[in-house]
Amino acid sequence: MNYIRTEVTVTDHDLAFADAAPISRDAAAGGSVAQLFTAIAAIEAPSADPRRRRPSGLAPWQALRVRAYVEAALGDDIPVSRLAEIARLSSSHFARAFRASFGVTPAAYVMARRVERAKHMMLGTSGSLSQISLDCGFTDQSHLSRAFRRQVGLPPGQWRRWHRVA
Repeated sequence: MNYIRTEVTVTDHDLAFADAAPISRDAAAGGSVAQLFTAIAAIEAPSADPRRRRPSGLAPWQALRVRAYVEAALGDDIPVSRLAEIARLSSSHFARAFRASFGVTPAAYVMARRVERAKHMMLGTSGSLSQISLDCGFTDQSHLSRAFRRQVGLPPGQWRRWHRVA
């Protein structure tokens, strides 16, 4: 609990009000109560400012359920509203909490998981890139190529040739 002391030494004053707004002599003498409250609010403002609070992420059970659903449904359309429903949150709150937990948006996470699945399939099967792209939830091969190049830096065909064991 904070108490206002009537006697303040120069050292205490410097330490206690280093970050606060300056108080005029009139405010200290009781001339302006508003200025005194402004100074007190300036001291307490950093911890009370909601913009400085870190957003809370998903609970561990929510993150596990969402991650499992994404892995199981990569070949299908995965709307944010469905992920929010799984986590039992509103869509807007889910999107903020997801980003706080995973560091990326839900759409970016799903896209990254699809590219990883495509990499795995390209190395493990001899299927065409067109079929792999459809199996991973991309709309067509060009969609896979754009996302793959953006994430990996190479087109999928070239990546497959370089990483495939003969």
